[in-house]
Amino acid sequence: MFLFLLGTIIGFFVAMVSLSLVLVADITFDMTVVSNIVIAVGTAIAAIIHYDSVKKQRKDRIWEINKDVLLDLLGLVSHAIEETELALDPQYAHEIGHNPDSRVWSKLKSQTNLALNVYGSLMSNELVNHIEQSKKIDEEIHDEVFFADLDNREAYERSLKNRQTLQLKLKEFISEMSGIHT
Repeated sequence: MFLFLLGTIIGFFVAMVSLSLVLVADITFDMTVVSNIVIAVGTAIAAIIHYDSVKKQRKDRIWEINKDVLLDLLGLVSHAIEETELALDPQYAHEIGHNPDSRVWSKLKSQTNLALNVYGSLMSNELVNHIEQSKKIDEEIHDEVFFADLDNREAYERSLKNRQTLQLKLKEFISEMSGIHT
């Protein structure tokens, strides 16, 4: 709205200065030329508005298609972060009476695969790369825990860092696509 108001003010200013210069210089114009120039400028403005509208509609369609899967994925990543933080501090988890939810990991894996395999073509390449990288890091951590004797605490810390990074990237993409810039 601010840009529209600023553009209107600048437009009126330029129009008034131009009109004043024409009147002071005592220049005469053929009205057919002026009419054609006005029509050409109006057509150009209409084309720009149409292009912007089509671009916005495409972005809105992509958001509507991806919205559910991205919000579900963000929710599961947040839940996994919470579970990981509580696993890192078992005393606190015991004090608050927290029962670990082991289903979150299978749900997260399933939602990640859905996002990559089904909706990946409708997401930005950057986000898809971050999701793939996060999935790869999780698989590496899993393999290191079971085959290379990685300490559970270190595995949880690496997993937490990985998920927090993914959560940040998901929030940025959701904010951008939904039109709500934070």
